Amino acid sequence: MDFVDKMSIPKKPMHFSGEAMEGMACQDSLRIIFDGAAEFVMLLDHSGKILFVNSSGLALTGAKSTDEVPHIASILAHEHLERFSLFNERICSGESDRIEFELTGLNGIKRWMDAHSLPFPDATGNKFLHLSFARDFTVQRTTAEELRASEERWRFALEGAGHGVWDYDFQTGINIASKYLKEMLGFDPDTTDHYLTDWAERLDAETLKKTSDALTDVLENRTDRYLVEQHVRCEDGSYKWLLTRGMVVLRDARGRPLRLIGTSSDITQQKEDVIRLHLAANVFSHAREGIVIADSSGRILDTNRAYTKITGFNRDEMIGRSIPGIDDTVWQELREGGYWQVENWKKRKDGESYAEMLSINAVRDTEGEIRNYVGMLSDITLMKIHQEQLEQIAHYDVLTQLPNRVLLAEHLQKAMFFSKMNGSFMTVAYLDLDGFKDVNDRYGHEMGDLLLTVVSRHMKSVLKEGDVLARVGGDEFVALIMNLENPQACQPVLNRLLYAASDPVMLKNTLVQVSASIGVTTYPLDGGDSDQLIRHADHAMYQAKQLGKNRFHFFDFG
Repeated sequence: MDFVDKMSIPKKPMHFSGEAMEGMACQDSLRIIFDGAAEFVMLLDHSGKILFVNSSGLALTGAKSTDEVPHIASILAHEHLERFSLFNERICSGESDRIEFELTGLNGIKRWMDAHSLPFPDATGNKFLHLSFARDFTVQRTTAEELRASEERWRFALEGAGHGVWDYDFQTGINIASKYLKEMLGFDPDTTDHYLTDWAERLDAETLKKTSDALTDVLENRTDRYLVEQHVRCEDGSYKWLLTRGMVVLRDARGRPLRLIGTSSDITQQKEDVIRLHLAANVFSHAREGIVIADSSGRILDTNRAYTKITGFNRDEMIGRSIPGIDDTVWQELREGGYWQVENWKKRKDGESYAEMLSINAVRDTEGEIRNYVGMLSDITLMKIHQEQLEQIAHYDVLTQLPNRVLLAEHLQKAMFFSKMNGSFMTVAYLDLDGFKDVNDRYGHEMGDLLLTVVSRHMKSVLKEGDVLARVGGDEFVALIMNLENPQACQPVLNRLLYAASDPVMLKNTLVQVSASIGVTTYPLDGGDSDQLIRHADHAMYQAKQLGKNRFHFFDFG
């Protein structure tokens, strides 16, 4: 929750009586209320003149006083001036709104700000000024831009390998298709509308059922993988066979899938030709996926060039061998069901690791006897790496790389279960850094971020293997100290945490020092659920602060 939320800033203009406004100077009143706020607070008139900036705002701009930043134009990126001017007019006319803008400080440092603005009555009470609350979201914006660039790179790589790419949102039901996939189905690839909202209407009845069953398996968490062959009606009325594969790359806090990303490959030619001429080399020699053909006993008869490119093993090295990774259980499944698919991390001939998706179909003759096996091999390394990136962002704090609230909740549930099973005790310690705000205000957010990174690393180093340290916001952390013989066994660890937090740190030739106040509760003595354990530890932390800081305090059940 940011400062604006905590202060319960109204959505409508603030109103003061004429006597009240005449009785106190606007700037002085704002300084009393907002000077200690962590967010950037400023007051403007209709012309953009800055009447007040709080201490956090001055620190961001590099100014020592409001006099050094007389007008919004002195701290705003040039390309944002016109848009901000129109925004300022709306606020001064009585509207409330939000805006994102780039702040250029007097020290040359640029930051992206997210501002919530509302009208503020002037001393006469007849006109409005512009009161703005802004937070620095430069890191989040940069991370999002880097992630978008990463997505563009792996999409480009997949399409270069001949795969149409799609992105399905379970909440909206919108399926976004790449240009290549639309071109594959006969759509205009240059159209700006890349949504395939009528996808179900393009599938025949059998394919629609298979697609629905595959999506149901994903939705009910039976698998993260989505694989189905689809008979799809193209824009001109003809039909194509697509091998469509995907994986869940994003889930909500309860583990429900939110986003499914995958590829669709045109396998029409393979399906028709393999059935008719299953030994003809030209069926697969120019395919972009690795293809391996084996006889009825599973011995390899042929491989294509893509197979060699992916695995590093040439055709002559593979002839006569069994398909790698296939055991007796898989062969039995193929003989009975006719199809098998797996994803594995493998090594190429040169030792390089890669992720592969291998699917094998049994090819039967007119009598129903298996004559050959055809394997399709794809390199899905880029997709795997992207999934890991999304999981990293979803579960870890960007600044410290510690677990975030989402991952902490998972660790806490497991720790409670483990404690209950083996009869041990588990301590939840809620830490808040004392004096961190002063460092931020005095030296700026960049120095504050460096301090958080170093202090979090020091605190993590004093925990034993298996314990958890998470960042839950700002300068607040939660430590899970597990597998304790008794409730008091956590005290040496808590002392080490206090020492680690208060250890002086040299940052950019400046020696800075903070301390920590720690609130403690112990499970199962504290029999609450996971949320209650966090709340109790948080409450005890505030008591530790009231008792003088730089100490730990146990939650009082009385």
